[in-house]
Amino acid sequence: VAWVSSCNDPKCCPKSWVGERLSIIDWKTSNALRVSYLWQTAAYQNAIEAEDGIQIQDRWILRLDKETAMFDPWYRAGRSAFEEDFQGFLNALATHRSMEKSEDWVSEIKSVRTAERKRIAKEIRDAAYAICCPESGDYKGVRKKKCNGTDHPCEACATIYLDKHPAA
Repeated sequence: VAWVSSCNDPKCCPKSWVGERLSIIDWKTSNALRVSYLWQTAAYQNAIEAEDGIQIQDRWILRLDKETAMFDPWYRAGRSAFEEDFQGFLNALATHRSMEKSEDWVSEIKSVRTAERKRIAKEIRDAAYAICCPESGDYKGVRKKKCNGTDHPCEACATIYLDKHPAA
């Protein structure tokens, strides 16, 4: 927040005024002016006016070009411009909050569905491993085997063991 006087450059100060006006100034380093800068300074203005009980007259975006470092001032004045830009900020904020809620809902649905797919895939894999575990191809049938982290062999290992130990 600063007191600002107009200069003689119409590209900078489209209106000339005498004396100083209370203004918000926001420095930006970017390749172009963005609408979000107008909304952001309107949000700053709203906060300062509400907190400090003062009236801001103008907003300035002082942009330095990222590639050329050229100084590019942007002047936004008037209550209607502030109200328009602040409404844009509020709309964007509402949209952002709605998006977050919707994304949370979608994320929860995806999480439940992913867990269900993994559970089904595990059941299918466990059923297949109960028939023939991944180690059955190397199993020699010398000692009784426990497969798949259980206390009993899969069907393939049990068959190999019984072929080697018919009395068991």
